Amino acid sequence: MYFLVEGLPSPRPRLLYTLPLSSPRVRGSFFPMIGVNRSILQRTWGLHELEARRQSMHVNTNAVGQPDAQAEQKRLTYGREFKYDEFIVMPNAIIAVLASIAIAAVLASLTFIPPVGNLVTCICERLLMRFIIQLRWLFKKLAPQPGQGPSDELRHKALATLCGPLKLMSFCTGN
Repeated sequence: MYFLVEGLPSPRPRLLYTLPLSSPRVRGSFFPMIGVNRSILQRTWGLHELEARRQSMHVNTNAVGQPDAQAEQKRLTYGREFKYDEFIVMPNAIIAVLASIAIAAVLASLTFIPPVGNLVTCICERLLMRFIIQLRWLFKKLAPQPGQGPSDELRHKALATLCGPLKLMSFCTGN
C-alpha cells in the first residue's frame, strides 16, 4: 500500500523577511543556502510523515514496558502543515532589503554572465598560481607556528569586531 505525502508549497523568496510572533521584530535578508537546507528538511519531513501514516494503519501490540513505535514516530513528525524558511538576521529593514538585493545581484551575475575565453582564463590561472605560491611562502615566514596563535576567545572577539556577528534565523511552522 502506497501513501502520498504532499506538503504545502514553499514560501517564495523575499527581499525582507520577518520572524513571526517575535518581539522586538526580527528582520532579515535572503539566505542563498535556503534551497539546499529546505530540500533536506522537507525530505526529512516527508519520510517521517510517511512512516507515521504507514504505522497508523497497523495495530500496535507492544508488550508492557517497551517503547511504542507509533507514539515515537508521531513525536518525530513535524505536523501536516509544515513549512520551512530561513534568513540572515539584519539590524533593520533597510539594510535587510539592500543585502537581499546585493545577494540577488551576485547570484544573477554568477548565473547569467558567460565565462571569459580560455586564453584569458589560462593566463589568469598562471598569474594567480604564482601569486599564491609567493603568498604561501610569505605566510609561512610571518605567521605564528602551530600552537603559538591567539586564544579562541581572542579570535572570536576579533572576528566579531571585524565582521560583526552573522546570525542565521531558521524557523518552521506547522501544526
